[in-house]
Amino acid sequence: MHTAPYVTPYVTPYVTPYVAPHRRLLAAVAGVLWGLTFAMLLWLAFWTLLVASVRASEFGTPMSSTLLTPTAAVAGAGAALAGLYFAPGIRRLPTAARLALLGALAFPIPTALALHPLVT
Repeated sequence: MHTAPYVTPYVTPYVTPYVAPHRRLLAAVAGVLWGLTFAMLLWLAFWTLLVASVRASEFGTPMSSTLLTPTAAVAGAGAALAGLYFAPGIRRLPTAARLALLGALAFPIPTALALHPLVT
């Protein structure tokens, strides 16, 4: 039985796709906003755990009552942002624009929660 030699299909060399400059700017803005948001979430987690551990050691209050409020606020904000991400009007935007918009909306929530102990 005669078999044809195995022929590999012609593969073009990888070419980097062109990305418009405004999309790069949107991606950079989204990265900065989400980076600041995650930094504030880490700051919020640090303060919340610090306050909860001090309250637990000094006053004997359970840590769960102290941890519940910021955790619920961040979880609720995350659920709202996830719903907004899949909203029909927002869904039509390019991914970089969507992430920049959601980053701008997400940034104030952990920032306000993280800075609240410093103000009061």
